[in-house]
Amino acid sequence: STAKQRAAMLQTALACRGLRSLSLRNLDKLTDEEVASLRPLTTLRYLNLGGCVRLSDAIMETLSSLPLVQLNLSV
Repeated sequence: STAKQRAAMLQTALACRGLRSLSLRNLDKLTDEEVASLRPLTTLRYLNLGGCVRLSDAIMETLSSLPLVQLNLSV
């Protein structure tokens, strides 16, 4: 996926009020900054970031601010 495609996908997710589940699986170029843009999703409960190999340990701060009940970070 290109940066433009990822940005459009994230904008769509942010426009979905009440979004509870989001899979960004295998977006191998997804960045910490792009995931950080999900902070406004206060209803998000399930997030799949499996295969997102560019994410760093620093993303845990962002993820801990989300009200998640399930998170997949598998490679």
